[in-house]
Amino acid sequence: MNGIKYNTEPRKIHIHAQDNGKGEIISTIYLDGEYYDQGLVVNLVFKVVNPLGWDPIEDPVPVWKKTTGKPSELEMVFEFEIEPISSSAYSELEKIPLPDSTTAKVTVTKNGEYFGSSFGKLNIDRTGTYKYKVSEKLYKEDGKLAGWDIILADSPGWELDEETTEYVKYSKIIEFTVSKDSDSDKLYINGDPDKLLDVFYLHNIYLPIETDWSTEDTEPVPFTKKTLGLAEGETATFIYRIYDLGNDVEGLDHNPMPLSSSIVEEDEEMKYSFVTITEDNKEEAIGFGRFHFKYPGEYRYAIEELDLPEKWEAQPSSKQEFVLRVTGDETGHLSVEIVDPVVFTNVKKINHTDQEFVFKKIWTGYPGDPPAFSWTLYRDGEVADPQHQFIIDEDGNYHAYDMRYGDYYLIENVPQDFQAVYHNIGQYADITDRLYSGGVLENVYLPDTGDRDNPVKWMMLFGGSVLAIALLVIVTKRKQKTGKK
Repeated sequence: MNGIKYNTEPRKIHIHAQDNGKGEIISTIYLDGEYYDQGLVVNLVFKVVNPLGWDPIEDPVPVWKKTTGKPSELEMVFEFEIEPISSSAYSELEKIPLPDSTTAKVTVTKNGEYFGSSFGKLNIDRTGTYKYKVSEKLYKEDGKLAGWDIILADSPGWELDEETTEYVKYSKIIEFTVSKDSDSDKLYINGDPDKLLDVFYLHNIYLPIETDWSTEDTEPVPFTKKTLGLAEGETATFIYRIYDLGNDVEGLDHNPMPLSSSIVEEDEEMKYSFVTITEDNKEEAIGFGRFHFKYPGEYRYAIEELDLPEKWEAQPSSKQEFVLRVTGDETGHLSVEIVDPVVFTNVKKINHTDQEFVFKKIWTGYPGDPPAFSWTLYRDGEVADPQHQFIIDEDGNYHAYDMRYGDYYLIENVPQDFQAVYHNIGQYADITDRLYSGGVLENVYLPDTGDRDNPVKWMMLFGGSVLAIALLVIVTKRKQKTGKK
């Protein structure tokens, strides 16, 4: 047909197939019992998944990681990679089997404990030797490792593999032999039925980037002081000292103390700070230079006010504690914050010859013994605490002594059927709704008779006012004689 003649005599073809141990079957053709080599079909190569039907190895490739020095608030994710190196079972590198994934991520939430992950299962159905490499890259900043390094002494088998200007790569080689059990079709690793693929243990240490924290350059200012009672034109100097109260950093015995210079190697500890106040009720910074931190953690300190100038007291206390919280991110950068800023308030102490409250009490128009009466004392516009105890002298004047600096006045809780009349002197002379020190508190009796326009009552009120003015003159003269102001 079509000029082609066919030999229709039956021929006997024999195909000899042999496994070459590399995932291939090499087939040789024999024609009528003789090796056939005439350029048609000589060697047929068949790809098979599992040529001998052996039970494959399906083992996970695990990795385990622990950390030292990781900031407690930081949840860290580390990434590993796996790649084939060689195998006697495969002639081409890209054909060597790999796990389900070539990357594995391990999340570490706590120091000192191993946290694990896996690349997934590695399916091997060929005998032979296998070699893989697992690696981790740690990145640099400005030519130095930023955030993390490896503790090689506690990471068995790990070695420095590659270093560039951008990263350092550490690797570990896993190498094993797969063989078949002589009595079954099972494959084993290194001839051990219980042997699993190697476990990768890696120990990383946190490498924080050391940082400076300046008390002068921080906003808001962490340590401040103000005065209450500083007279115009007056100055006062206060001395402060800082103390180390400990920290929660493992292995760190002492807190960093403030430094007075910008050059770390030449710094000396700056334990004292001097603050001169020239303006009252204005916050000024208490400067302690800068702190140099190397590790994240909580650092506890105290500041104490020393040798207070005469007539000054510290409120609420002359010693206050505070915490500096140092946190780190995944690249090792540290940041510092003060948990509660420290504010010292110094109040000028006024003795009783300079700061007292005195007033005179009179009753007008009341026929019997005066009833009980009370008042509320105010300081700087707010209810005073404490409500000072008043003492009555032999002249019937009410006195309160040893009062804190402030602008005091009182308002009477007026008894029923009385009217309160406040007679003030000096700069407060025109104020009639409260009583300042040196004034007279007059209670005018106004019984409810239904005739509030009765001129007699108002004449009584007027007469009481004249008496109050006379008493004011007497109190003022007595103060002048005794040197009181």
